[in-house]
Amino acid sequence: MNELTRIQPESAASSNTFSSKTLLDEFRQTLSLRRFWLGFAWEDIKTSYRRTFFGVLWITITFLAFVGVKALIFMPIMESPRGPNYFILYLTFGVLVWQFMNNIVNSATTIFQGFEGWIRNDPIPISGYPVIIVIRCLFNLFLTAIAAVAVLAFYRYPVGLAALTLIPALFLTIWTSYAVTLLIGVISLRFRDFGQFMQTTMRVTFFLTPIFWFPEALPNAMKYLWWNPFTHFLWLFRTPVLDNEIPVDSWIFTSVLALIVTVLAFALYARFRKRMVFWF
Repeated sequence: MNELTRIQPESAASSNTFSSKTLLDEFRQTLSLRRFWLGFAWEDIKTSYRRTFFGVLWITITFLAFVGVKALIFMPIMESPRGPNYFILYLTFGVLVWQFMNNIVNSATTIFQGFEGWIRNDPIPISGYPVIIVIRCLFNLFLTAIAAVAVLAFYRYPVGLAALTLIPALFLTIWTSYAVTLLIGVISLRFRDFGQFMQTTMRVTFFLTPIFWFPEALPNAMKYLWWNPFTHFLWLFRTPVLDNEIPVDSWIFTSVLALIVTVLAFALYARFRKRMVFWF
């Protein structure tokens, strides 16, 4: 906690009062406090696993256990023309991406409520709190990605040059995650039922996303499930690695979605940012 307490006074001392800042000034300050957000997120992660034997490795262990159980259940009934090894990798990368997206959405539903004390008492830009969520979820993603790469290496699965698109895909996903967190966070703070609605929706969407089933097995349903945004973000990461192909349609879909969500998030936050402190 020493690092966090050392950073916080510096940031607070350099801040103007919230009401006097324009939206552009606030986002500039949010970017300038990146060291503070990183320290805050790291302290939050360490607190969650304090005094445990494996520490943050529990994230990796839980991921491998979940994938292993799912593989045992679905491998006998899910046939792949590329063999059982392909299905295990298909499931591994599906769960990897889904867990990140699910963590983002579920965390966004209560983000501002969780930081109520800070928002009420510190002149830190509210638009920065979603950064903490994104950093925390990215940390979890990297720990589970290590397990996914280990599974890939264990089966000696060949990876082509298309996998290089994972780098821009990650940046697009990070930005979209920030905009989604800000958008859902503002709405959930004002309308508490919306948070419950989103959490319920994510439980249902898990089965509507091709995580452990193949799209070709449901050709009629895919006419409608194609519009599931989580499917396209999943394809951004899984298709280049397992199929050595670049999902152009998914790139277009996710890019347009990122633009729409960004505009909505910033417009909504600009409209209500000065009222949010009264919504607790």
